[in-house]
Amino acid sequence: MKEPEIPRSALIAGATGLVGKQILQQLIANPIYQHVKALARRPQTIEHTKLEWVILPDFEQLDSLPDEVFQVTDLYLSMGTTHKQAGSNEKFRRIDHDYPLLIAKRAIGQGATHCSLVSSTGTQRDSPFHYVQVKWDLEQALKKLAFSRLVIARPGLLLGDRPEMRLGEKIGEGVLVLLKPLLWLKSLRRYRPIHDYEVAQALIHLTLQPGPIVQIVENETLLEISHSQS
Repeated sequence: MKEPEIPRSALIAGATGLVGKQILQQLIANPIYQHVKALARRPQTIEHTKLEWVILPDFEQLDSLPDEVFQVTDLYLSMGTTHKQAGSNEKFRRIDHDYPLLIAKRAIGQGATHCSLVSSTGTQRDSPFHYVQVKWDLEQALKKLAFSRLVIARPGLLLGDRPEMRLGEKIGEGVLVLLKPLLWLKSLRRYRPIHDYEVAQALIHLTLQPGPIVQIVENETLLEISHSQS
């Protein structure tokens, strides 16, 4: 006889972003999760009986949030911006590295056992690209924390309805559509486009499954897991 699932609670940092919105919607629809908290800068319109919005206009004030905000079993980190939006490399790092790491430290300090991160494909040590280097540094910092389980998703080009137009990503989508037949080659699979809901679906599935303390999941595996769950 299969043992019943242990009730879970979650905090989502980045719940208004492309993948974060999908994580939010899928968590509140998942009966395993009894309570879902979503951290955002502005009030949102999505409502649900088990959803609690935590509004913090200035993330420089993360330390001001009460400990109760971070008292969950699972932490989902889906925060991210662009260099253009951030305005500088320093501000980009602050948003994509420092804030998520601070949230993770507070969550684990309040008993969180699982952490799931939306990172990026191509993440590697000593990358010449600032974006990739920041993602790598965050991955390494999270590994040093004592989570019972850390799942790191490295999706390729994300597809979905974005609130703002990103010209570079739109061009990239067009190029990848043209190159789609080649993307089935093993060496290029990590660059295949992946939908926001597919990343969320795979990440939640992995979070709820037993596995190694640190599990890094590349783009092609995310696609395989999502398709197997559909």
